[in-house]
This record gives sequence, structure tokens and C-alpha cells, in this order.
Amino acid sequence: MTSRLFASGVLLLLGPTAWRSQMLQLHQASFILWFILMTVHVLGHLGDMALSPTKDWARRSRRLGRVRERGDS
Repeated sequence: MTSRLFASGVLLLLGPTAWRSQMLQLHQASFILWFILMTVHVLGHLGDMALSPTKDWARRSRRLGRVRERGDS
């Protein structure tokens, strides 16, 4: 989808002026579709992102615990 958006933008800039209105509509439609898909993609990763800090904290705590155990002996 990103490549379609990019290609339509390049054609809009470099294409013949006779195609300008069709290329503009294609580019606008590509952007709207790209934005919707990117929003769904980002929202799909919100759950992973919400769990990430707790996973990092738990991993860091375990690592620090092992270091303290080695230091005590």
C-alpha cells in the first residue's frame, strides 16, 4: 500500500498534466486507504505495547536478582 501511495505521488508530480486530475484522485484515495490500514496496524500493536513495560521490568528484576545472588556468595 505504501508503494502505491508513493507511486501515485510520483506520477502526480512527473506525469502529464492531462492526467493530473485522475492522478490526484488516485493519490488521495491511496492516502485514505493507507491511513486506514496504518491506523489498524498501529492499533493492533497497542496490546503488545501495553505489556512491554511490565515484561521489561520483570526481565530486569530477574537479571538484577541473579546478580545479587552471585554477589552474596
